[in-house]
Parts: sequence; structure tokens; C-alpha cells
Amino acid sequence: MFKQELIATKIVSTFGVDGEQDLLDAANSTEKLLETWESIPSRAFLGCYSAALHELRCLEEELNINDVHEQCLSKFNANDALNNLEQLEIGKARIESSDLKKLAWISYNPERNASYTDNLKLELSKGIIRSPLHGLPVGIKDIFDVEGFRSTWGSQSRKNTPPAKSDGDLARALRKSGCVIVGKQHTAELAMSPTGFNDYYGQGQNPLHPDRISGGSSSGAAMSVAAGHVLLAFGSDTGGSVRLPAALCGLVGLKPTNGRFSMNGGMPLSVSLDCPGPIAKTVEMCGLGYLAMTGKWPRTANDFYLPWRYFDPEKSSVSFPEFSGVQYVSREVAELAQKLRSYLDSRGVQTRTVSEPDLTTESSLANVVLSVEALLAHGAYLAECPKLIGRQVRRRLLKGLYIDSNAYASAMLYRSYYLSEFLKKSFAGSRVLVLPVTPAAAPLVNETLTGTLKEVEEKFSELSSWTRAINYLGLPSITLPLGSDPDGLPLGLQLVGRPYDEEHLITIAQDIERGINNEF
Repeated sequence: MFKQELIATKIVSTFGVDGEQDLLDAANSTEKLLETWESIPSRAFLGCYSAALHELRCLEEELNINDVHEQCLSKFNANDALNNLEQLEIGKARIESSDLKKLAWISYNPERNASYTDNLKLELSKGIIRSPLHGLPVGIKDIFDVEGFRSTWGSQSRKNTPPAKSDGDLARALRKSGCVIVGKQHTAELAMSPTGFNDYYGQGQNPLHPDRISGGSSSGAAMSVAAGHVLLAFGSDTGGSVRLPAALCGLVGLKPTNGRFSMNGGMPLSVSLDCPGPIAKTVEMCGLGYLAMTGKWPRTANDFYLPWRYFDPEKSSVSFPEFSGVQYVSREVAELAQKLRSYLDSRGVQTRTVSEPDLTTESSLANVVLSVEALLAHGAYLAECPKLIGRQVRRRLLKGLYIDSNAYASAMLYRSYYLSEFLKKSFAGSRVLVLPVTPAAAPLVNETLTGTLKEVEEKFSELSSWTRAINYLGLPSITLPLGSDPDGLPLGLQLVGRPYDEEHLITIAQDIERGINNEF
């Protein structure tokens, strides 16, 4: 019996009529999804996606640390590192008194790092400073391996999994920069919900408005930063899972270029779309998180090179879509984009108007890729212990049963074509494209849980309608809070960049953040 048949048989034998209905819904939804092929133009070409990313990237200037703008060099001394270490006790007190302690953190144990922290202090006494993050406590999504911590992936099916014996690549890079990983954070089950939905560990909750969703699936990262538990946290982004919670909780979140960073030691959801990324309250802290992930800290003695400290408007250009109703966006979000454009115009940045991109096809292709790869990664749980997988997640995994190899291969091979076309039409020669992150502000938790299963799934899909396609295209994107709606709920926009142009995105975002603080 094929694995697909085994899973289908197991679902029916375990859940009866409900299982049959879930399989039927999965088949119908993928049939609709595969109608995407009808919209692929005949001129579309097949190509090597990784080669296209490199060919279409912004060429990076070779860095000479002795020839950089003086504003980009930031002195960092032992007192700064000691201030970072003090955050361990400050954060611990806040977490212990927080209503979100048990929700935001799957496991919290700063004492586990005692010997590592002592070593950081010893290095300071010898004048050794690893980075501006030396001694800073950080959180990490509970899909990444951290030595001594259990990786539950937000799922009941892994509640008894043994602690990791070694750090994954992300944790290893963070420790190299001197970060202190104090715990593992809430995630939607198997990282498969843009709202932060988790039947077993609890629904993600917005610290700013507890009746609203946190966004997900990096829900704990956003909750912990917004609640002041830590200044910096790390999540993963497969269809918006860093940007969505960051935007809904009024934070900054960065999704790097696909493939820029390793996911080794991280749970695979969709290996072609997954990427790790930082969440913070400020652009600078998010940028420091990005540099920690690279493991590279250009410096002269204790003067660290922070490229975003100096912004040259002449080196940037930004395209703004003329929203015409192709995809839903609230009036407040559209007005925010116009306000941002006025600010950039005043700074001397060249701006352009482009047609609103129709991301329907790219989003559908992203779903094809995710459905197949998610089933490949987690199908064993459906076959062996389906009752330990929440129904909402189970239904999403089942879609992979009905997508054939030809559809998956085509989605992968047309990726370079859609990347090239998107850059040509939507960027129109610019270095940055401004898009919404979410159609509107954070919905009520109850709104995302009421209705039929199909209706709930449609709400999920709408929430990530502006982010999912960016993962398929593989482009870097940073979201930053720019205002609020009439109810005081945070609103943000994402700045999408060309391949491997993360530093420029952080730089222009830093300038915009300064403009916000001056009531731009």
C-alpha cells in the first residue's frame, strides 16, 4: 500500500465520517488550487530558481571597513555588554509576573545557560566582546533545536520528545554572537497557522489587545517581544510567519532571502519556502538580529560596522502600487502607504507608481509547494498518531495527498519565471516595493475560530494573502509599524527588496522609523 493510501485509510478508520469529510474537502480544495495552471501564460519559461536569485540580485559593494561612513561605526564597550546581561534579571522578573508567561513560552529556563553566561562575563573581563548582542537574552521559536531544550514543534505529538543534544545552525550562530537563549517560544502547531492557532498549547494572544490574535506562526516570538520579556526573538517565515505576528503586534520583523540562511536543526515545514528571521521592537535591534544570523561582525577594535546607521536617499528607489481592489486592503492601510510615500519624497528618494500586483497565482503555487513538502515532512504523524494532530492542521496536511508530482515539479520550475516577471512589473526598476503585510489590523480571536472549517480556512488564507507569494518568489522583506487604525490596533507595511538586499531594507526602514518618531 502506498503511503498516501495508508494515510487516507488511517484517517477514515480513526475519525469515521469526519475523516471522510476532511479527505473530501482536501481533494476539492486542491482541485481548485490546481486550476492555477490555466493562468500560467504560454510564454512562461522553466528555469533554475537559485540561479535566477543570484542573477537578479543587487550587487553588493565589497566592504572596506576603513572606508565606510563614520556614522556606520558604533562603539560598543564592556558597560554595554553588562547592560545586556542585566536584561536577564529584568526579563526574568517581567516574565514571572506576566499573564503571558505560560502561553508565550513553551519552555523558559535561563538558568540552563549559567556556565555559558559565566564564560561571557569572563570574556568581558579580558576585554573580549563578541558583538553588540554580547550577553543579551533572546527567545527562539520552538521549532529550532537548542541544546538541552525539547523541540515540541507546538504539537502534542512531540510532547515527550527528548531534549536536543546539540544546537541547530540558528542557535549556534546566536551563541557565536554572545546571545543568551533563555527559552523556546509558542508556535502554531507544526508552524501551520498565520493566526497563532494552537489547540494544544493555546491560541496566540496579542499583548497589546488580549482579545485579538497575535498572528503566527511565530506567535511566541512576537508575544514575548511585545510584552517586554525580551528585546529580540527569532522565528521562521514560510508564508508570512515572521512578518504577520510582527505587524499585528506593532513590531519589526525581517524575512531574509530564501536560502540566505540554513534551516538545519529547524523543523521542516516546506524546505523550499522556510527561512528564519528576527523580530524586535526597533529596526536597529532587528538589524542586529540579522547580523547575528550571518555570524559576521565587521569591526575595528570595538567599533562595529552597522550599515543602516547612514542612509543615502540617492541609492534607493521605491515603488508604490496603486491599489485598485485586486486584493483586499483596508482604507487605513492604503492611506498609510500614501503617507509613507510623502515622507520618502521629502527625503529625496525616487518613488514610482506601479499597478497593484495580482499575487493569486504566486500564492497558489506557494500552496502547492507547501502542501507537498509539509506532507512529506509530517505525513508519518498522520499515519501513526493522527489523533495527536489538531484537526485544523490535519486538514491542511491532507491536501498534499492530492497534488501529483507534475504539479509540484511545475510549481518549482516556474519559480524563476514568476520571480523575473514580478521584479520587472512590480518593482519597475526600483530597489524596493511597498506592500501591505495584512489586509487590515488584527482580527478578534473569536472571529478566527467561528464558522465552518472551510470558512475558518478561508480567513486564514486571507490573512496571509499579501505575504505568501513573497516566500514563493523568495524575496527579502521587512515589516515595520507605521500607525494604527481607529481602534488603536497596530498597522504596518512591508518593504520588499531584491534578492540578497537585506542590508538596504534595514537601512531604509531605519530612516523611516526615525521619520515615524518625528511624526512623519
